[in-house]
Amino acid sequence: MKLLLDIGNSRLKWAFLNPELQAGDAIAHAGSAFARILDTIRPEAAPTEIRAACVASPDICHAVESWARLRFALPVHWARSQVSVAGVRNGYADPGQLGVDRWLAVIAAFHRAHGAAFVVDAGTALTIDVVTAGGQHLGGLIAPGVATQRRSLRNQTQLRASHEDASMAWLAEDTDRAIALGTIHGQIGLIERVRAGIFAEHGDMSLFLTGGEAPRLASELSMKWQYAPQLVLEGLALLPPESFSLPK
Repeated sequence: MKLLLDIGNSRLKWAFLNPELQAGDAIAHAGSAFARILDTIRPEAAPTEIRAACVASPDICHAVESWARLRFALPVHWARSQVSVAGVRNGYADPGQLGVDRWLAVIAAFHRAHGAAFVVDAGTALTIDVVTAGGQHLGGLIAPGVATQRRSLRNQTQLRASHEDASMAWLAEDTDRAIALGTIHGQIGLIERVRAGIFAEHGDMSLFLTGGEAPRLASELSMKWQYAPQLVLEGLALLPPESFSLPK
């Protein structure tokens, strides 16, 4: 059994590969003792391999390596962005600059769609990536996520919302709802604008939505989106062994 870890900016997600992908769980880790969070992962049997993707701080990645050695006496096989793997070609001039979470999500979406895919990962950052039917990654975009935008308003202005959720409307009658709705509309507008432009240039393609903010956005987006909460983990499962690096 393989243990798969997706270590994001603010959440840890995991799943098991045995031999099919089996759902695990997710937990927020920002500001928490990471070693204790890792101990919430309780597989039914000891894994034979640990695969991981990390876009969090180096300290967190090192904590994962220490935990894996102490708990299971195993090294961590780290996924990395490459020029080409699993039928997908990286669209970045420097492939290593593409976040490994985005790379894995694109690979998983391409295999799910059996062709062209438009991938939105809505988390601490909102990312958009596109892959053609032939497996060419066209590139992507990065923008602040909903919670990040709201935190920036609190840090950079005198606005202090007492709540951050609101039923959808075009306009708000108070500051709390104005912030809640404005940040949601901003995400939806960006996604819909880019999708329309990509469809006009490249034709229709499968639409995938993942990330912690995805459920909040899903009901407000037009067209039919596939909600795929484990997309990065699915990408980890698809990689061949030579796609990973071991701790030095």
